[in-house]
This record gives sequence, C-alpha cells and structure tokens, in this order.
Amino acid sequence: MKKFLKSIMMLTVAVVGASLAFAFAGCGESGPERIEGTEGLKYELSEDGTYYIMTDASECTEPDVIVGNWYDGKPVKAIGAMAFKFQEELNSVTVAEGVTEYGECWLDNGTATRVVLPDGVKSMGTAAFLICFNLKEVVIGTGLETIEVDTFEKAGDNYNDPKEFTIYFRGTEAEWNEVEVAANNDLLEECTIVFNYTGD
Repeated sequence: MKKFLKSIMMLTVAVVGASLAFAFAGCGESGPERIEGTEGLKYELSEDGTYYIMTDASECTEPDVIVGNWYDGKPVKAIGAMAFKFQEELNSVTVAEGVTEYGECWLDNGTATRVVLPDGVKSMGTAAFLICFNLKEVVIGTGLETIEVDTFEKAGDNYNDPKEFTIYFRGTEAEWNEVEVAANNDLLEECTIVFNYTGD
C-alpha cells in the first residue's frame, strides 16, 4: 500500500512539474502582441506559405485603418504595392509591430493625412508616399536605415505647404542622421522633424 501511494505521489509530482514547465514556456514566447487588422482588408499568402501580405484595402470602409500583424493563424509581415490606392476617404493608417516590409507606392492615396509605422522598419518602400497630397504626419519608429527614392518627393504644387508636414521620429537626432537618404526626397528639406517622439 505504501509503495502504491508513493508511486501515485511521484506520478502526481511529475505531471504537475510538466504542466508548470509547459506554462512557463508559454509565458516566455517572444514576438509582438497579435493584432487583427481592420475588416475589409485583403491578404495573400507569401510564396513560402509562412506569412501574409496585406495587398488590397479597396473594400475597407473605415477611414482610420489598422494593418494588423495577424491573420488566419499566421503573421502579417508585409504590405503590398499600391495596397491603399483605391480606398476612398482614407484618413489614417496605423501599422502594427512586426509588419516590416513595404511594397512600392504602398500608400499612394490622395486623402490620407496620417501614417503611423512601428519600430523595426528598415525601409518604408520606394515612393511610399508618392501622390499623398494631403499627408500631414508620418510617425516613424526606431531601426530605420534607408529612405528610398521618391519616398518624400514634394510632387510640385500638388502638396499642401511642406511646412505643415511633420515627421515624428521615435529615435534620436543622431540616429536620424545615420539614415541613408536616396534621391528625390526634397520634402525632407522643408518639413518639421520631431525627434524622440513618444506619442501614439
């Protein structure tokens, strides 16, 4: 009887220990908080089948859009080329942490006024904000390495006063000065840049 009870106790300890180990392992999972995107956004699976690309916002009716980092059981890591081109009455786009790849002219929208990008974005994409005539604010996280060709092109007289355009950078002025800036980003010469930004 004593041997039987001892065996039961040892088995119970083993099961509880394994459960605790599993629980603590789950708590240690890394990665950003999972955020679902605004309803109406369309996605395509990457070629290797491991993540999604947000490709089309034309059927999204919300003026303030969140591009989440999770869809249908997999992470969203990218926004495709011209994804917002045909969305009417767009006001703002906020991109969740973990979405770090951006296609050419991904915003390309004449009504958007504000864009918020997460930390960890190395490049905002070639001509990211081309023809974004009403854009007033872009929030950029830390980790930026390159501003590609035409990202902040002034586009002649179509833009509102460049002095009304502001970039809010979450990094330091020294970090901003390390960013490689390609050709045709003349809007940067006239706009306001706020460093060490901590707002939303």
